Amino acid sequence: MVLYLAVSADKYELPTAVADSGYELERMLGLRRGSVACHISYAKHGRVKRQRYFKIVIDDEEEVK
Repeated sequence: MVLYLAVSADKYELPTAVADSGYELERMLGLRRGSVACHISYAKHGRVKRQRYFKIVIDDEEEVK
């Protein structure tokens, strides 16, 4: 299972939106298509200092039912 998470821009980084796909998160936040994936990629390669979007992968064994 994969979750996409948007966090606040302060030092606490509290979650502001959670979605099942990057596209769904973009629609929730009113962003252009591909912007979440682009930002995650930039953060992965060190181009962004403060990350606002995260991709969280949860194994099926770790899922809470």
